[in-house]
Amino acid sequence: MKILIKFLATIRMITGESSIELLCTPHDTAGTVIQKLIEKFGKRLKQAIMNGTNLKSGIKMIINGRDIDYLNGLDTQLDDGDVIVIIPPIAGG
Repeated sequence: MKILIKFLATIRMITGESSIELLCTPHDTAGTVIQKLIEKFGKRLKQAIMNGTNLKSGIKMIINGRDIDYLNGLDTQLDDGDVIVIIPPIAGG
């Protein structure tokens, strides 16, 4: 199955991509996708988004328009065609 992952702001700068398609298995979760992304993009991405085994405070992972905080967190199951957006903390004034 394929999912689309979109990267915003500083995450886009780290990956050098605005979006990618990722092949997943039917039992993959949001956490599995994070691990696959870290394998693909390396330590810099891990440092930017992870705090141990959790997303850093302020990092948002949105699946089909819904924040994983209101789903099953990193254990949220994925389906073919899902769209994930990874959003770093945004500041402004």
